[in-house]
Amino acid sequence: DKLTAINLGYVNLGEMNESGNLLFPVELPAGFVNINNVTEVSGSLNSNLLGIKYRSISNLEVVNAPDGFDVTVITKRINNVKLMGDKEQLKTLDSTDLVAEINLDGVELTNGEATISALVKPTGRNAVWAIGNYNVVVKVTPNK
Repeated sequence: DKLTAINLGYVNLGEMNESGNLLFPVELPAGFVNINNVTEVSGSLNSNLLGIKYRSISNLEVVNAPDGFDVTVITKRINNVKLMGDKEQLKTLDSTDLVAEINLDGVELTNGEATISALVKPTGRNAVWAIGNYNVVVKVTPNK
């Protein structure tokens, strides 16, 4: 059979650098030989259309909290959230357009405080994303 394409992976925009450059390692399926010795492939977004903006988020929402626990977000604000995307959409982006989603699906909870990852979501924007990882502190209490 003739191989016509290789999936090198998916773009995680949250890991992109300011230049808009992306690197993917080339991993061939078993039995194939890399005759040109290409070890990685690069791609890029048009950085002339991209911008960076920093905002704070106070809209912190818990989702998928398991039964049997009360979860209270102790963190009141995530500061200096780095956002990248379309320059025009960033111009009108305000802190109220951002939500930090604290997804507890599959998280092992115990009584006390815990540091949980929060996914930053720009609402109403399809070409803006957060760069980096953000955490919040929650208080977990078993309910009766």
